Amino acid sequence: MLETFYGTIANTTKSNITHVRNITHDTSILFLLDTNLPLLDTIRPE
Repeated sequence: MLETFYGTIANTTKSNITHVRNITHDTSILFLLDTNLPLLDTIRPE
């Protein structure tokens, strides 16, 4: 019973991680832009 329970949790977690990875892959470029824009603002001379 417990083995089945933990197996289900493991499979669910695995699929959730995969899902998050897929989302992250799509938005990674946007994320990089978002995180680097403030950095560019600080580097840019006045």
